[in-house]
Amino acid sequence: MAVIAEEVRDRAGLGAIGVQEFARRLGVNPATVRVWLKEGQVRGVKISDTQQGRWLIPISELERLGA
Repeated sequence: MAVIAEEVRDRAGLGAIGVQEFARRLGVNPATVRVWLKEGQVRGVKISDTQQGRWLIPISELERLGA
């Protein structure tokens, strides 16, 4: 997880996006993206300890998925 956190930190700003934007760009529901994150199908960093939390996802994940 530390490697992912480091990648997101390095890509802060325009290099990482939230769940809502990630979902919008892929044309899927944000809940689907959260499932993918929890299952490890999409890499990201949870930056909040709340139940739902806030995730940051590297832009490279969009590229990896072909979006």
